[in-house]
Amino acid sequence: MREIKAFDIGEQLLAMLKEEHPIEEDIGVVDHSGEIMGVFIPPKEYNFFLKKIAEEEDRLDKESLKEFRESQK
Repeated sequence: MREIKAFDIGEQLLAMLKEEHPIEEDIGVVDHSGEIMGVFIPPKEYNFFLKKIAEEEDRLDKESLKEFRESQK
């Protein structure tokens, strides 16, 4: 993960990140035309997201292994 120091971001974003429940209102960074460039995710939700990705990767790996073993019969 790339990192940036809190003092290197703008005051408005820093204030939003310091909110007690920031996930209740997503924090998105948009360009001049309103297109989403990125989204900030609090640590708890980020860890949950990583866990779900790992679970899905494990499931796909098991599925691939099962298909491979069946193809060897």
